[in-house]
Amino acid sequence: QALQFLNYRINFFIVAAYMGEASLGIYNNAVIISESIWMLGHSMGQMQHMKILNTADENSHIKLTNSFIVINFVGSVILMITVVCIPAAFWEWLFSKDFTGMKSLFTFLAPGVIFFSVSNIINHFLHAKNNFKAIFAANFSGLVTGLLIAVFAIPGLGLQGACLSWSGGLAASMLVYLFTYKSYLKK
Repeated sequence: QALQFLNYRINFFIVAAYMGEASLGIYNNAVIISESIWMLGHSMGQMQHMKILNTADENSHIKLTNSFIVINFVGSVILMITVVCIPAAFWEWLFSKDFTGMKSLFTFLAPGVIFFSVSNIINHFLHAKNNFKAIFAANFSGLVTGLLIAVFAIPGLGLQGACLSWSGGLAASMLVYLFTYKSYLKK
């Protein structure tokens, strides 16, 4: 869990170091709003986890996981499209004129939200199966990938680079989760 936390939060420190606290405030708000979409998947994941623990049928575990991946993916896409479509004037009104550029960040954060929508459900599946090594590997790969992207993208692209590294880290995690889940399905 510490790796997952760092994967989500390490950019906050990098943005503050490279760009200052004013930029950090804009980045922070954009990330927190994007992460709020994860409530859907976290809620579903908790239900999934409990159902897996309380049933012995492996096929039902797979069916449940597959259906929750689809539902969470579609729901997250719809919610993220809604956030991306909110006009910049709204963010100005809500926060201040300094937050006009926040709208453009959502486009770069959207892939990360979508990647996480898949990862989150697989994570809960693996957790219910006590496969913590796979969870560690997925989160570690996301952390390393996100950091590597951040080192190059933030100095050159600013907040958009921070959003790209956040999404890139979540993409790497998702790929490991998918690989692990696919290998589990072959058993």
